[in-house]
Amino acid sequence: MAVHGLVDWKGNPINKQKHGGLKASGFIYFLVVMLNMAYVPNILTLVTYLHDTMHTGVASSSTIVTNFIGVTCAFALLGAFLSDSYITRFTTILIFGPFEFLGFGLLALQAHLPSLHPPSCDINAQSHNCQRLHGFNSILLYLGLYTIALGEGCVRATLASLGADQFDSDDPVESRQWSSFFNWFTFGISLGAFTGLLLIVWIENNKGWDIGFAVCSLLVLLGLLVLVFGFPFYRNQRPTGSPLTRIFQVFVAAFRNRKLTFPETLEDVKQEDTSELEMIPQTKDFNVQQGGTMNTKLGKISISPASLMVIPVTFQMIILVIYDRFFVPFARKITGYSSGITSLQRIGIGYFFMPISTCIAAFIEMKRKHNVEENGEPMSVFWLSMQFFILGINDVTNFVGLLEFCNGEVSRGMKSIGTAIFWCVFGLPSLIGSFLVRIVNTVTRNGDEEGTGWLEGNTLNESQLDKFYWLLSVIGFIAFLNHLFWARKYVYRHNPRISVS
Repeated sequence: MAVHGLVDWKGNPINKQKHGGLKASGFIYFLVVMLNMAYVPNILTLVTYLHDTMHTGVASSSTIVTNFIGVTCAFALLGAFLSDSYITRFTTILIFGPFEFLGFGLLALQAHLPSLHPPSCDINAQSHNCQRLHGFNSILLYLGLYTIALGEGCVRATLASLGADQFDSDDPVESRQWSSFFNWFTFGISLGAFTGLLLIVWIENNKGWDIGFAVCSLLVLLGLLVLVFGFPFYRNQRPTGSPLTRIFQVFVAAFRNRKLTFPETLEDVKQEDTSELEMIPQTKDFNVQQGGTMNTKLGKISISPASLMVIPVTFQMIILVIYDRFFVPFARKITGYSSGITSLQRIGIGYFFMPISTCIAAFIEMKRKHNVEENGEPMSVFWLSMQFFILGINDVTNFVGLLEFCNGEVSRGMKSIGTAIFWCVFGLPSLIGSFLVRIVNTVTRNGDEEGTGWLEGNTLNESQLDKFYWLLSVIGFIAFLNHLFWARKYVYRHNPRISVS
């Protein structure tokens, strides 16, 4: 049985018995795990590498990482545009995936050869005597980083869409698998991050940055090779030309039909606009800073601050399995939705738990500071388990729900662009968070330029992070109400109550 718009690698109409489905998605899951094993841990440790090894300033290191993440999002839009317009999603991955392999290779080469980086020096103790990164070596660093950004961005935009293409969302049976795909796609991200935070961080801390970057490069290559092995089984979406043309056609049609009367009921409207989704600043960076001031020993094992993110990632994987295997079948019997609940309802659950998480974080921060002042000893890092658990619920609901929404509610010829927009929107909290921190510090100085804002203490113990968490709780509650307002007005392009008999 053929599916409209999808072809095999030879350009022939696909056969559902031979192409797509769980068999094809397995190759995609593998690449997701490999890419995130390489990318996620390096995002968390890159500031340390730039500051300690390349001797860039703290502010400069943070700016470089922020720009790196922003450029990755920009390249995601480029890859999405090309894969929706002119080449298949699989071809886009084959073209741009090797750039990420090459980028990590360049970073490994620079970290290995002494002539390509500044001489070793304790920049924290001898900052004025340490040689700074400059000249060709600086160019090589940026070339490696932005080559990774090009590959990661273009692949990121197309990978989820390629996976979703393997299931027919209009088919009563495959629609269940289509919704489940996004759960397991996110599980692959979490599994890759979990493994990378343990393996890659350990290698970089104990064996050297050059070995760590080289292993990341090989992981990317291995993932791409496995993806290639599955090419006979993929369903490929035919490129449909520039989406900008179709968007322009919508405006022209709207102008021509401007005098027509509107339908009287919402059921007559097929709306393609997405609801206004407000993202609040993420708290994970502050969670890591909190953990760095606490007792991180588990018996004789000491957990590095970067590896603390293993805790919420572990919760996320456990909750994802429970959600997909138990909650969805149970909810499906009640609601009739193939995915158990709608994507906007799932996002709403995430918004509901976010202020709860920050309230818990505020209480724990108050207790942590009180414990330091009274006893002089740090609390166990496992006091953070509850807020990490709630953050895991937020990721399982908000992250996956928004990914499914952006992929499912755009037109068939703009799936990759929808996914790219998801990654860009989900990256906004880091920028919003930085802006909010500056505003909060300015306001809480009480007009004194030499005063200290809530988050300007020399250490976390001298800051007032608990008050900032209370502020985030208020913002999160407002965001939840805002989501409810727009979600109730939204009309889905397709009826989510597909027959599941």
